[in-house]
Amino acid sequence: MATKKKRPTLITPEGYARYPWVNTPDTKFNENGEYRIGVLVTKKEADAFKKQIQPLYDAAYEAEVMKADGDEVTKTKSFPIVENKDGDEGGWEIKAKLKAKVVSRDGTVHELKVGLFDSQGAPHPKDVLIAGGSRVRVAVKPKFWNVPAVGGFGMTLELDAVQVIDLKAFTPGERSAESFGFTSVEGGYVHGGETFDEQLDQPNAEKTEETEELLTGDF
Repeated sequence: MATKKKRPTLITPEGYARYPWVNTPDTKFNENGEYRIGVLVTKKEADAFKKQIQPLYDAAYEAEVMKADGDEVTKTKSFPIVENKDGDEGGWEIKAKLKAKVVSRDGTVHELKVGLFDSQGAPHPKDVLIAGGSRVRVAVKPKFWNVPAVGGFGMTLELDAVQVIDLKAFTPGERSAESFGFTSVEGGYVHGGETFDEQLDQPNAEKTEETEELLTGDF
């Protein structure tokens, strides 16, 4: 059996988090849950990130064309890097998501998690919610698919990990720091705890239906 090629991990530009569900999955529309986040960046940053993805996209598309053996392979209009028309910071948005559960062919259910780290690479506590407006970078894995029923060939950016540069924490029922008159402090968010390297031994399921691999925060 041929060895499945490992998908590359890409790091987004630093930007503002939009509607993040990274501590826990959103189960409103999917009972199995889904993690997701948008990263607001400038057009220049969005274009530069697209250039990193384009060779991978083109290669995956050509592979689908070869498998189609002469049949047309259309491309979907949807793309995970889009212009944000709501007037938010930067004007462009990089979208990433991850299923909270996947099932292997043998029926094994894998619970997936998003790696969370502070600005120095140390683990961020799961119980401190990362709110919209936090300054972040995101590790993603491009996932390509060809589903004629939804328009053909397309790409999803699979969410792997989030690095928090400047935290905007959210605690339901509590007032924000701004409401008490606090402002940001130069130097960025740093949280104490175990080091980033000490966390690399923790196992985490690979974001596929067949394999497992170690979680790495590749920042």
